[in-house]
Amino acid sequence: MTRNWIKLHPNQKIGRLELVGIAYKRNSRIFWHVVCQCGMKKVVSANSLSRRLSLSCGCLRLERLRKVMTTHGLSSSLTYQIWQHMLQRTTNRNSKDYKS
Repeated sequence: MTRNWIKLHPNQKIGRLELVGIAYKRNSRIFWHVVCQCGMKKVVSANSLSRRLSLSCGCLRLERLRKVMTTHGLSSSLTYQIWQHMLQRTTNRNSKDYKS
């Protein structure tokens, strides 16, 4: 299995992360100070960066999750609220406005 590792240097961008500098070394492992596009600062292992396992501070994951979970994004619109209340009046027997 070949390793497609990236050589790391300051000011390099990997995904949404920009490498600032080496934070520290521990047991022959190197950790980098990084800044995400959203402004979050983190310390990430060089291994995660060079193998592209870390691409953001976590904001990318949240963005993708929000996009997947959003059906249409119009649930706060007046039209949707009117439709929702109409549906409640006609189908929910516990609604005060329900008429049988």
